[in-house]
Amino acid sequence: NPCDTSNVSTNLLARLNLRYAATVVRRLRNERPEVHAALSYGLGLDPAELDDWERAAAAMHVPYDDGRGITPQDDSFLDREVWNLKDTQADKFPLLLHFHPLVIYRHQVLKQADVVMAMFLLGNEFTAEQKRRNFDYYDPLTTGDSSLSASIQSIVASELGDERRALRYFDHALLIDLADVGGTVADGVHVASAAGTWMALVFGFGGVRNVEGDLCIDPRLPRHLDRLAFSLRYRDRQIRVALTHGDERYALDEGEPVEVTVRDMRHRLAIGAPLHLEPPPPGVPAGDDPAGRRHHRHERRPVPQVARPHGGPRHDLDDRAQRRGIDHHRLGGVRVALDGQHPEARGGQRGLDGDAAAARAHVPQHAPLGQVEASQHDRPHLGLGDHP
Repeated sequence: NPCDTSNVSTNLLARLNLRYAATVVRRLRNERPEVHAALSYGLGLDPAELDDWERAAAAMHVPYDDGRGITPQDDSFLDREVWNLKDTQADKFPLLLHFHPLVIYRHQVLKQADVVMAMFLLGNEFTAEQKRRNFDYYDPLTTGDSSLSASIQSIVASELGDERRALRYFDHALLIDLADVGGTVADGVHVASAAGTWMALVFGFGGVRNVEGDLCIDPRLPRHLDRLAFSLRYRDRQIRVALTHGDERYALDEGEPVEVTVRDMRHRLAIGAPLHLEPPPPGVPAGDDPAGRRHHRHERRPVPQVARPHGGPRHDLDDRAQRRGIDHHRLGGVRVALDGQHPEARGGQRGLDGDAAAARAHVPQHAPLGQVEASQHDRPHLGLGDHP
């Protein structure tokens, strides 16, 4: 709601920026006084302002509902009526094109992830229990009208160990243009959603986080993905990660040795000394929080057993796909090899025909910076509504 000043995502980000700004200015004053002097003169910065920033950060309002055990999107969100998404006609989506904003803002309904986005960007501000309860509460209220939402929901679902929802949201983000999910490809592709697909692979299935300057990795490779490989540029180092269900390889290709945290264990990467780890057996949780449990600022709170919208719709992704007119049989044949090669170069083919032979990724030993490769079992389909 643009009229509300208690939005939890906005306030958490504002608090982060205030604290970071004060830290940076103090560091400049101690380590580079000439730069600090020039900055202070140019901005008219009073040294006392730093204390004001930190007091404002400490006083920042971050709502929390003890009864439900969740983080309200804002102070009034939970007081509103839940929008009946289940009975909303398919031709009324996206909601913003058919209902006045003041009508929408009086209901519990979201076009895209909000608190869920905050849990991804600022994961150390939430406990694992809070993340799980927040996700369970807000997911049924999210229409996905924004193409930017599915990738974030996939990332957080991966973190929570909800492979089914993680994969299906990933499918939605991946196919937004390939299958013309919204019927708008003729007007241009969704470039930001394409970036979100990369994020879902690396931050979701790969479990990568930068937690207060520490590189943390907690892989969540889905069962029917054979392999996921990607590269990272981190503090003037180039790191390559290759994940399978039997082996994980972490290698430093460029730069000074660096410490990384993999599933809460610290490891040192150096050139010529790749790290090989054996992933947990299938069915064994990889860890409750890729952001690192040691980073939580909140104590665990006692919360009720269930935190779902009272009387709210429990629609799932099949319903959402059906409302958008997505043909699951047509999507079923879409298989994408994300290694930048033309499918014919591997003897495969790509298409929307459910009977088409699927391309299978052949992963090179070293991928260019920023490139992601994924390969999966020879399954008939990879589409919405296809995950167990």
